[in-house]
Amino acid sequence: MGKVVSAINRALPKPLSADHINKATGTLWPEFEKYIQAIDQRLDEDLTDRHPRRTDRELIEDILNSIRSMARAGDNILAVPLLGRGAYSRRARSALREHLNQLDAAAEGEITIEMRDENGREWSEAFRGRWLIEPDDANRFGSDAGACYGIAQTATGKIAVYVHHVNDRWPPALRVYNDLDEAQDDLHLDDRALAMAASAMGQHRVIHRDI
Repeated sequence: MGKVVSAINRALPKPLSADHINKATGTLWPEFEKYIQAIDQRLDEDLTDRHPRRTDRELIEDILNSIRSMARAGDNILAVPLLGRGAYSRRARSALREHLNQLDAAAEGEITIEMRDENGREWSEAFRGRWLIEPDDANRFGSDAGACYGIAQTATGKIAVYVHHVNDRWPPALRVYNDLDEAQDDLHLDDRALAMAASAMGQHRVIHRDI
């Protein structure tokens, strides 16, 4: 404000001295500041009445929904550093990706699968999550040509793999892993299946080929 007053004074045909302006500004500013603060307070109250203050959770969910929409539209938002360069931004992207995945998984609802044992007894098992790859007789990703797979992400962020045989030669199984790499190490899944599952989670997985 002092700079504004000084600029106006310099533009006058007969400007006052700098000392006079500084003294006047210093003397009158406290009273003027009271009016400014009163205006700010009235504006804040008016905006709060028209737009109730939202919780941090609501604001974060809005941001995540916007990022998720961009990712689904093809924009690789998570490939861009969020907080500058270096390991800190990578940790931030990793945490955001994990939270996005958990929100997506929890939003999809309950998954129910049919199970049976070697004696033919049948039951159902259910968990909250979403299918990354739907269980289907055509999805044969392991070393056993008759083994069919469905890959899901649970609401807690784990990877659930549903395995059954196309000819029912052995009972179906539901195996749970911490991540896709752990599932790959145990089941020796096809790299393409892992890439498809990773893509469904918003991750980019490179398939290495020996050609």
